[in-house]
Amino acid sequence: MRNLELKVAVEAGAFEEIVRRARKLGASVTVSQVDTYFAVPSGRLKLREISEGSNRRAELIGYSRPNEEGARWSEYYRADFRPEQIAPLIAMMKQTIGVRTVVSKEREVVVTGRTRIHLDQVEGLGRFVELETVVGEEPGDSGADQELADVAGMLGLYDHPVVAGSYSDLIEPGGEA
Repeated sequence: MRNLELKVAVEAGAFEEIVRRARKLGASVTVSQVDTYFAVPSGRLKLREISEGSNRRAELIGYSRPNEEGARWSEYYRADFRPEQIAPLIAMMKQTIGVRTVVSKEREVVVTGRTRIHLDQVEGLGRFVELETVVGEEPGDSGADQELADVAGMLGLYDHPVVAGSYSDLIEPGGEA
């Protein structure tokens, strides 16, 4: 799958206004996520544990995306896991390839059109808004750039600093936006 992404860092006061605007665009769901990033030679590989109320599940996500400011394309693959598979999978991955870092966050997700709005409060890092406009596997972007720009404009994201890397880059010692 492919998507076009944009991530910005947002101060507390401005974050609440963006949340208000986002909620007007669609229904939202709030989840807790723990992303365990594994040490891989290229791209990124993370196991995302997702808790929504009493429901728990996990996704293994492999992706590659350039660390550059602004909207950027990402290619990703996902595999779903049941709750009882999570601990053995983490143990296996720790033993064989090692853990790079762990990122914990509260995420409110709003979907409008093909764009997922992630309203993130990341432990140890602060507040961020991330847009992901999904285009699937076809080579063309089918207007993804315009949709992402429109949503970013409606939310007022261009007034905030753009983040080039992933949360894993920021949380590691010496990590930079």
